[in-house]
Amino acid sequence: MCSARVCLQNIKNQERVLIMAKRKLFYGIHTLILMTVIVTSCSTGSRKAAGPWTIEGSRISSSNQSEDRGMNEMGKTPDFLKTVRLKKYNDPKEVLKKLGQTPEPSDVEEYLLHKDGGLVYDILSREAKKTGVLNKYDNVPTNSGKISLGGTVLEYTIPKEALAYDVIPVHYTLSTAENIFPIHISVTAFEEESRRKGRDLYDMNIPGVIDTDFEYLGYVDGTAKPGTWPVLSPTLENDRQGSAYPSYQATDLIKSGTVKSTDITWLKFRYTNTGNTILDSEGNGTFSFTPELYRKEGSNWVLADNIHNLHERLFDYLYPGESGEMWLCFRDKKNLAPGEYKIVIWGKVRNEQNDSAYPVLVQGRSFTKYSFEFAVKSAAENTVPKGVIKELAAKIPPRNSWLHTMQEFMASYETLKAVEGGRTEGTIWLQVAPWTEELILKLILGKTDSIKTVRIPVEVDQSAIKIRLNKENQNYIVKPDGTRYPVSITQNMADMRSNVQRGPYPDSIIINDLLNMKEAGINVLCTTGNAGHDVSAVQQFGYEANKFMLDAARKLGFSIQAYANYPFGGHYNQETIKKASIISGKVLKSEPEGWGGPVYSEANAILTAYTFKRYGDLFWQSGNGVVPIDTEDTRGWLRGLVNFRHAIGLTSLSNFRAWLGDAYGKIDILNKQYNSGFNSFDTIDPEQDAQKEALGRDTVYNFRDPSKVYRDWSKAITDYDLFRSIERADNYKQMLDLITFPNPQMNIRTEGSNWLVAGINPQTTNSHYRHVYYMQRRNGMVAEVLQASGTVYAHSDYNTIPFTPSEVFELTSKSVEQGIIPMQLGVFVRQNDIAVNTQYGSDDWALDFNLKSGSKGAFVGTLRALFPWYAATYEAGGAPGVMWQDYLCNAFITSTQFKELKFYTQKINEMLSTPEGEKWARNFKPQNSEWKNSSMKKYSYPEEYIAELIKNTVRKNEFDVHQNGQ
Repeated sequence: MCSARVCLQNIKNQERVLIMAKRKLFYGIHTLILMTVIVTSCSTGSRKAAGPWTIEGSRISSSNQSEDRGMNEMGKTPDFLKTVRLKKYNDPKEVLKKLGQTPEPSDVEEYLLHKDGGLVYDILSREAKKTGVLNKYDNVPTNSGKISLGGTVLEYTIPKEALAYDVIPVHYTLSTAENIFPIHISVTAFEEESRRKGRDLYDMNIPGVIDTDFEYLGYVDGTAKPGTWPVLSPTLENDRQGSAYPSYQATDLIKSGTVKSTDITWLKFRYTNTGNTILDSEGNGTFSFTPELYRKEGSNWVLADNIHNLHERLFDYLYPGESGEMWLCFRDKKNLAPGEYKIVIWGKVRNEQNDSAYPVLVQGRSFTKYSFEFAVKSAAENTVPKGVIKELAAKIPPRNSWLHTMQEFMASYETLKAVEGGRTEGTIWLQVAPWTEELILKLILGKTDSIKTVRIPVEVDQSAIKIRLNKENQNYIVKPDGTRYPVSITQNMADMRSNVQRGPYPDSIIINDLLNMKEAGINVLCTTGNAGHDVSAVQQFGYEANKFMLDAARKLGFSIQAYANYPFGGHYNQETIKKASIISGKVLKSEPEGWGGPVYSEANAILTAYTFKRYGDLFWQSGNGVVPIDTEDTRGWLRGLVNFRHAIGLTSLSNFRAWLGDAYGKIDILNKQYNSGFNSFDTIDPEQDAQKEALGRDTVYNFRDPSKVYRDWSKAITDYDLFRSIERADNYKQMLDLITFPNPQMNIRTEGSNWLVAGINPQTTNSHYRHVYYMQRRNGMVAEVLQASGTVYAHSDYNTIPFTPSEVFELTSKSVEQGIIPMQLGVFVRQNDIAVNTQYGSDDWALDFNLKSGSKGAFVGTLRALFPWYAATYEAGGAPGVMWQDYLCNAFITSTQFKELKFYTQKINEMLSTPEGEKWARNFKPQNSEWKNSSMKKYSYPEEYIAELIKNTVRKNEFDVHQNGQ
């Protein structure tokens, strides 16, 4: 948990002075960096490096950088083409002429196979090579040594010093006289000796014995207190403020095997790591708990319920011997009826085994199992609880056998399937953190409990890391002292994920979440948009949590992004229309699904106006005066497990037919383009060519049948996706025309790892950029159309693709130049890459990426560093953000991201403490915010009640709860 301790400039002994002289060759001095690396864009103020972007302080010189700016690693195909500019975004003839071409299949750069057959996933060293710093640690002072295990000897050489976030080489020579394969060589940069205590410990990437013990600690029940929750009125004139949050009276913890049947119940357990593997919930290998509730019916146990978030995640590393606690509250059975119950707690493992697979991507493999039986009765009884039964004994999970090389933040490994002649050499590339103090090198043999480790000290310097001031970045807040400060965004999910789901004291949970966000430098919140328009008198935990959270956020000084409904349309149409009808007093009607017709725009405008009346004083306004309105609006997916386009509805279908008529004039002309045989435009229905599927409550369609007219990536589907993009822009324009506060524009929030940037070459060999190009089309949000519409200020995505820092910078800077601000909410805890290769994974990606060859796509889960992504986003003119609380969807933060956010905030503060930074912070003309006075600034609870709760809340931080075994 410690930061780097020594600033190398202050070292005075002779050895360190000599080291400093050498370090100047690869760190470079600050002035030289500024002269050779930074160029200011006059049009946008975004920073453009002389080569691919890197963190300031990491580059050594410009002489060994790639000169192929904007070219992929193959060096032949440009990643970007000249950007198409539309005069009229909704002119079908112009749109089809400029954007209606169908790209020919072509291949992307692949990940290679080692000679032993394993996949080489070398994303970090590739980025280091691309940015010219791969050879930075040649000829530097090193630590060398060797470790032995049986007849296998591992010799190593590792740099003594490193710069934070650099990828450093771990050179090794392995000799073996045994035939125990595979051999795993792993190195980590996250382990803490005060917790490791000299033990040879596995981690979740290459795990050893995984085992835990459970102890039942008791239960808490809650009795509802009617009349205590807030009830909002459609006009906001007749609100009933809440008098207490939460709206129930909780008991003390009761240690009994008989639970009282009441309005809501939590059971508390303590878990202890009793294996020899460090457990964690981030990165390539993860561990989590999945509790289930069973009810006894006759002689059978029947599954009755799951917890709200499905999984109980670990927010910090759990070393052997350390403990944590969890509260379990079930989703539908909050008020347990009398009967016999059993809780089953599965330990879920996600680690690489034989191949890229669904369990690795999402659910995990069930590995450990514990059960606890208890009774529920109408009256409380004090009975001796039964013990927690361990139903699956401790064991070692199958280990990786398909990846030869794996690289991620703070951990890398190589798996050797064979060693020719009993001897081999190699290099493992490892990315270190600002707080890294030691590396742990691990030699692991075969499939058994056979490990030897060595602790190697490394001195990590973080003082040379700088963030470049972007004077033109308009994404800032104005602090109470009148200075401006760059924004850092997260989505607060108190309504959906973080209230009673996490314990019986949601007031403390919500306030501490906000305080943790504030400590980490978060200053702008977006909401889910799910619970913000509730005017019902019916108590719902999510709705009252959202009201309480926004009251507390106001008192704590957060800004929030204006928001429409969740989502804009689609399968939630009926709910959107219902909410808007109640609030407006109008009778709005819609079809079950789709986005066609102005009624959805009107409904979202009504709901946005309602939130403005209540919370408009909190609405964030950009430095150039725009008030972005969040709308969750995903209309298609390209993510491996979900490859669909959403149903468009009958009105949109009618509009599409008319649009095609305007574009082509005659059906014969269209048939010639499509190689089709339609009798008329009125007979066209793309969804008839698709396979109908379901995604939750959504109706979605799969266009993968190569025999159909409307198929991926035909001319017909190209036109269809362009129309869907135009319809999206029309939706937003119609909505914005009804908004009364000044300078409104949309902030589109999507799922699918998208980026709203124009000009991507559809034949780029960069697979990440190829993903963006086709994801835009699946989602009905072709960037050229949205940019030309003038309706969109920003785009946000729950991004799970590990875009490299140089890619983040390039995509962000281009998007900013084109007029749309990236506000990505990154999911750093575990991103899922699609490693295109010839052997492993799914054949589906050949179609999804429009590949010419028959290559495959393999999912690789990986922990990615937050700080470089944040820094690249800010320097390019964007607004960085992170997903914090989506525990269900594996989009949350751990102690790693918490420390990185604090490090980013530290570096922003250092940037603003320079003369140039101080001048930027003070010398500006604030935007007129008098329009906020039209907001009623309504509290759902008494203001003084909220202030008192914040004052008296006991500070808790879940990111260090496992320290020292506590």
